[in-house]
Amino acid sequence: MINLVLLVTWFTIRFIIRKKNFLFKIIWLVDLTFILYAGSVFGMYILSMPYAEAIRLDGFDRYMSSVVILDLFIGAMALAIAIDQSFFEQRFEKRDLRSFSSIITKNLYQMSAFLLLIFSIIMMYSESNGIKFTNHISQNELPVQLTRISRPQTKLNQKKYCWLIRILRTWIVIMQVMWAATTTLLTN
Repeated sequence: MINLVLLVTWFTIRFIIRKKNFLFKIIWLVDLTFILYAGSVFGMYILSMPYAEAIRLDGFDRYMSSVVILDLFIGAMALAIAIDQSFFEQRFEKRDLRSFSSIITKNLYQMSAFLLLIFSIIMMYSESNGIKFTNHISQNELPVQLTRISRPQTKLNQKKYCWLIRILRTWIVIMQVMWAATTTLLTN
């Protein structure tokens, strides 16, 4: 859907309004980002995930939803810049209701802005609902069961880090003395 919106906007600006724009390059960038991220996630599943999770691609939707939201953000920013650059009046302070070259381009701008707003809200809502659904479905998965069986406990041991605290305190005192000596020399 992101590619479709970018392609339609590129076509409209390039051939109807007859202005050059960079949206076709952004389409390639968004696709390349998605493919590289998907490849890196598959690499993570192959190299560092436990076999029980990797064989079923547990959490894959959660990882891929982050790149979809990133691509949506990149596409929205590129669309905003391309639409802004395709305006009839380039000086922002001179823009008003009559700044469009025709009523068709004004209506096209208003409808595309409204449709992009609706599209962005639907995409983000869909992604967040997908994450909620995946979390609800995977309540009996291995990592969740392990945390139920053996709760992770962290107990800080102050004796273990006493030497580090002494070194830090000494370093702070040395830095304060050096700062005082430097300011004294600079003021005299």
